[in-house]
Amino acid sequence: MRLFEKLKERLYQDDVKQFYEESTEITQAGDLLGRVNLGRAIVLGAIGVASAIGAYLAYDHWRRTRDSDGDGIPDVDEIEKYHTDPNSKDTDNDGLTDYQEIFVYHTDPLKPNPNVKYALDLGLEKYIDVVKPLDNDGVQDSNERQFVELMDNNRKILDVPTFINYLKEKASDGIITDEELKYSNNFVSLVNRLYDEIYNLKNLYENNPKLKIEDQMKTIDYSSGLGLRLGFDKELATNATAKAIGYYGIGVVDRKLPENFDEISLLTKATQIDKYGDKLVDFSPIVFHSVDGNNFVLIPDAGRETWMLAKHMKLIIDSGFDITQHPEMFEGLNGKIIANVYSIFDAKYGINYIEQILNRRTLKPTDKDVWDLIMLQWNLYSNKAPQLGGENKLYNRDFPWYDSDKLDALYQDANTRRQALLFLFHLDNGTFDMEKGKVVVGVEGAKTALLQAEKEYETISKLYPDRKIMLETGIPADPRAVYYGWVNDRGFNGLWNTHIQFLGMDPQTLLDIIRNYPYEYWGDPQKYVENHNGVDQYITKNWKYWDLVKFVAGYERLHHVPSMLEEHEGNYITPQTLKAFGFPVYWVRIEPNPPGSANYEWVVSLPDYVASKLKSEFNDEIAVGPANGFGLYLCIDGLIKDGLKEIFGFSGGTGLLADKWPSYGLGWNFVFYFFKE
Repeated sequence: MRLFEKLKERLYQDDVKQFYEESTEITQAGDLLGRVNLGRAIVLGAIGVASAIGAYLAYDHWRRTRDSDGDGIPDVDEIEKYHTDPNSKDTDNDGLTDYQEIFVYHTDPLKPNPNVKYALDLGLEKYIDVVKPLDNDGVQDSNERQFVELMDNNRKILDVPTFINYLKEKASDGIITDEELKYSNNFVSLVNRLYDEIYNLKNLYENNPKLKIEDQMKTIDYSSGLGLRLGFDKELATNATAKAIGYYGIGVVDRKLPENFDEISLLTKATQIDKYGDKLVDFSPIVFHSVDGNNFVLIPDAGRETWMLAKHMKLIIDSGFDITQHPEMFEGLNGKIIANVYSIFDAKYGINYIEQILNRRTLKPTDKDVWDLIMLQWNLYSNKAPQLGGENKLYNRDFPWYDSDKLDALYQDANTRRQALLFLFHLDNGTFDMEKGKVVVGVEGAKTALLQAEKEYETISKLYPDRKIMLETGIPADPRAVYYGWVNDRGFNGLWNTHIQFLGMDPQTLLDIIRNYPYEYWGDPQKYVENHNGVDQYITKNWKYWDLVKFVAGYERLHHVPSMLEEHEGNYITPQTLKAFGFPVYWVRIEPNPPGSANYEWVVSLPDYVASKLKSEFNDEIAVGPANGFGLYLCIDGLIKDGLKEIFGFSGGTGLLADKWPSYGLGWNFVFYFFKE
């Protein structure tokens, strides 16, 4: 037993020399000779068995690791497991090795995958799961090739979840039909434009915390999904529609406004209309140039404004008028929304400013009283539009906001046109309530301003052009005579030269006429002033609606009620009534203010054909402001001779004093200089 134990141990020793030395000692024992021979036999047998086992193991390892084609897959696995050709790296000859198909891309190595290969060649490895089903038949047809190329040509939007999922769904059945390819091209066109529009606005809004777009990809994805629900894969969206959907997405995602599918559906129905759709969703900046270089740039919030535009259109249709059948009104409606939203929410001295101070509330685009106000203005202003039966009403037809074809001809510069629309539809944050005898402000003040101006409109419309109003002296007066009296008052209160430039005569000459011919002058002032060569006479001869401006201004200057001050007429009544007649209005301020004269007066917009003639006739002696605005305080030559150092226009609103009472003067929302010494 001792011998076998030693042999067993020696079989597992690597030191062969030691083994033979011990074996020699054993053979020297005579009585153990037979047993030694037996041990040698056993050792030799064991060595033979071990060699056989080793050879088998070596063969088995070789057999299992042999890779005849060098593709990284052992022949045995190719034969027994994958059934691929062990002598070919690419069994199906599609350009992808068997190893790539099995372990990298998880495609079928026994069937060609031409679409996957094409996608990989184009660098679309991240998106090959989209095209895999297209290789079910092992063939790439023309539609499939174009589908893969569509992905390649639109890489920037492949990470938009809605878009990539749309492509997956189209390819999921392994077939791209002609219709599916068309729909995919329509949808890719929309998503690309959504991407560009939203990124452009993100850059534009970057420095304005109120307008920031926090997660543009989230907004793009929502907008893409909205476009899909609206059917803009089956129909190619216009550029205007892409803007509408993208801007609406900003409204919902970034401004947290509720989606209303009916409203955005209606809006996109309108933006699909050629020529007019673009005008409906133009929320680009409006620039007010200033001679000091400090231009004011109004940047609308395209998201909020588009959301409100969609709602406004729905409310108009619900009121019984289908505005989509009158696309010529789209530009005016766009300007109305920009003006309404600015004056309600954004203006420094706007309606929200009043509500926050007096009522401790912040107005929101979803507030019912906000929409009551917006629709009130629509109802009052649109009743003069021909589309709603107002073609025979007295109105400034040289600012046809309701017909962009005509408006664009009269105001050919888009920025000028949009400025004028802003001033026409601006909602004032207050007015002097002539029934209550006090200034009212906020939402209530804005509503009162509109309703009161409409009453004044109705009264003046019945008087114009020939009827008289009674002076306190009992003399019947043409309202135009009161208008000239207003100019005369300014002439005697520090603006002598301005009076001369505006009326072509000095203030004393006009006063002498009034005193010497009272009945004649008050009855027909035109015959006493029309032959002089002032700016007023020039406009009167070249623009018929200037006569209406004078009539309105004269009537309102005389139409005072108890507790009403001159400031109330100039701040509220006259400009608000002029807007009711269709005249865009803003104010021009002069500094230093001559004692006895108002430090600011209203101006109205002139059509191009009048403004250009005026500038040609008087050159730098006068200024024509933004929106082609002109009035008494833009007689630059006379004002400079009268010692004025600064002349600037402004959009204004009622301010509140420390005790929360309305101030007498208007606060400035924004300013732009015409002259600055």
